[in-house]
Amino acid sequence: MLRRILNAFDWSMSQKNKGIRYVQGMNVLAAPFLYVCGGEAECMAFGLFEKFITIECPVYVRPTLEGVHRGLKVTLPGSKIDELVA
Repeated sequence: MLRRILNAFDWSMSQKNKGIRYVQGMNVLAAPFLYVCGGEAECMAFGLFEKFITIECPVYVRPTLEGVHRGLKVTLPGSKIDELVA
């Protein structure tokens, strides 16, 4: 089921030309949606996951991994969150 959600997401994004594609580790973000919705609600899990990625954290999953790099900077000692947000 998780594989189908990720494949459907990648296909959906390629059709919509949003510039967001599957990146490594996306399964970790998708799995909780599938778990909470349960196996019977796979379509709901997909819809929620797609909205989460495209609306809440699109920078995180860009091919450049810009969001991942920002996240790492926040966890580094001496980093200032205000500088990262600006």
